[in-house]
Amino acid sequence: MELLTSPEMTGHWERRLTEISRGQASAEAFMGNVKKFTIQIIDKVGHQRPATRNAFAKSEPAPKEAVGKRKSTAGNKTGSSAAASSTRAKTSAATAEPGTIAACPRAGCGGHIFMGRKGYGCSNYRSGCGFVIWKESLGRTLTDTMVRSLIEKGKTAKLKFGKGEGEAFDAYIVLKDKDTGELALDRI
Repeated sequence: MELLTSPEMTGHWERRLTEISRGQASAEAFMGNVKKFTIQIIDKVGHQRPATRNAFAKSEPAPKEAVGKRKSTAGNKTGSSAAASSTRAKTSAATAEPGTIAACPRAGCGGHIFMGRKGYGCSNYRSGCGFVIWKESLGRTLTDTMVRSLIEKGKTAKLKFGKGEGEAFDAYIVLKDKDTGELALDRI
């Protein structure tokens, strides 16, 4: 079942679909493999024990009071700011909904950022939140890790740009606008 939700499997399928669109692979062969894979997954699910009645009930996030206690206790045991920072990151991840990247950085929004087909958007988009970071931005395909870093730290790790297109340079991708998700390059 892990294979079904793995980023690697998604990558393989997307690459194969691109090859099919370019005429480099057979759509019939791909669909045959998808059918075989589906049968394998259904067979595995059939051998599992049934889920409990409340397995799909909405889980409630931990009360804010309990989250605060965990954060302060961990910070006091280690006494280091790095540990406190790590605890804050774990705490924010623990309060996020499953499948989300981070909390929406837009002031007062309260939504969570999730990965869509072409970008990373806010779960409160139906309520008018316009925050979005496009997967293809500034000549890069952004990863979940890069987007999490943009939201939580305001920038990515140092990246190389301009390979083969001219003079190469190092830069950070930075979150220019927390309301819209607009990005910019910060050259080093």
